[in-house]
Amino acid sequence: SNFVVLVFVVYFSFVGKVFYDVFFPETCSEGKHCVAPYFSTSQRVDIYLVPTVSAKRTSFKLVEKKAATVLKNVSPSEYSTHDITFKAAPAVWNNASLYLHMFITKAGRDISPDSPTFNQFDVYTVSQPLTTHMYSDTHNKMHLLEDTTKTANSSANSVESEKKEGRSIDNRPFNHLKRHISLFYVDDNNEYDIQRPPVQFKYKQYTHYLPMFTSTDLMLTRKDYKPVEPLSNDSNHTLTFTFEMRPISIGAYRLLLQFINSITMMKTSFGLTEKDIEPIKELLFGSNLKVLLLTFVASVLHSLFSFLAFKNDIGFWKNKKSFGGISRSGVVFNWAASLIILLYLHDTHETSYLIVFLNGISFVIDSWKMFKVITQKTKDKGVEETQKYDTQAIKYLSSALVPVVLGFSVYSLLYKPHKSWYSWAIASLANGVYMFGFVFMTPQLFINYKLKSVAHMPWRPMLYKAFNTFVDDIFSF
Repeated sequence: SNFVVLVFVVYFSFVGKVFYDVFFPETCSEGKHCVAPYFSTSQRVDIYLVPTVSAKRTSFKLVEKKAATVLKNVSPSEYSTHDITFKAAPAVWNNASLYLHMFITKAGRDISPDSPTFNQFDVYTVSQPLTTHMYSDTHNKMHLLEDTTKTANSSANSVESEKKEGRSIDNRPFNHLKRHISLFYVDDNNEYDIQRPPVQFKYKQYTHYLPMFTSTDLMLTRKDYKPVEPLSNDSNHTLTFTFEMRPISIGAYRLLLQFINSITMMKTSFGLTEKDIEPIKELLFGSNLKVLLLTFVASVLHSLFSFLAFKNDIGFWKNKKSFGGISRSGVVFNWAASLIILLYLHDTHETSYLIVFLNGISFVIDSWKMFKVITQKTKDKGVEETQKYDTQAIKYLSSALVPVVLGFSVYSLLYKPHKSWYSWAIASLANGVYMFGFVFMTPQLFINYKLKSVAHMPWRPMLYKAFNTFVDDIFSF
């Protein structure tokens, strides 16, 4: 245990040093070839926003002729939001992809190469997809007790309706619009050694580094998209989103690049889908940097206590010869609960493979515990007394919980859509585990009360789990 704690301390110190180097890169010292920022702190810009179905960047001349949305005199060093309404091509309602091309130039300058004020170092172009294709939340789900004829008629009407609206009719994903687009500006005024820049700069005559603008959908999760609503008779083909100007530090930009590379590698090398990566996005970008660092500290402590609890729990059950005082029904319930949750996570297809894998390990361990308890051959007085109290407690408990679980299952069947009867059954059981799992601690408490002893309990694993709960509760605020 001491070695494990030492490893965690060394790892935590190393990560802290890496974070410090990321957010506080080495600046240029005297005698070096230094490059200064091209933009001053007070520099303002004009931003031309051009939504189009073409993924290729539109030429400057063409942008001038288009009815582009122009944001004048914007300070890239200050956070600002702008509600943008634009007229989209009808093809967007037939699942054509939509892109946003952003042209940034110094305030008052023209983006046309023919203009006398044009300067190639003053114009920057960033492009980002504005739509993506997603399934609806009720994809492949139905009300199981609906009349078959009624369902068939509804499906036929739905098909005709979707034909009229120009939307997909074969369960394919359809267009979802991003609720907001963020343009990031690296707000940094330090001078750097041209031989050791913190990031890959572009230079103007190797005396100044050019400003860095970028946009990414890395931070967006499913809730940040909205379906493109069907066209109505009085529709004017307009869509709306929020444009954000977001300044970030050089350290945050370097961290963002690392996140983009890491998530890209997860997708290409490990085959993870967007569904698997979404919880990581919510953890990394669902809060500010200070909360993220606190979350990292909590995660390290959580991992440490979880590992120690796991290690001591395995040791306790491995060396246990007599199970007097241990609730057999509690062990069996934990095994059944692990199996139900594992099947439920597999059926929903909405949980990352990492979570499913961890639950699979938990199920294997619970199976091993249950096997040891059930196959125990020693029948001493303590074991027989424990089984008597255990049977008595579970009798009263099941009579109270079974009707509640059955009632909720019937309610779910009547009012909620499901993919199949199996999905309904496994979801009902999983909801029962989530709602009443803690109640199944009652048999063990009842046994402890009757035996007037807790010496048979695995105290070290329970102590580490208590520390884990304390850490989770503290950092939840």
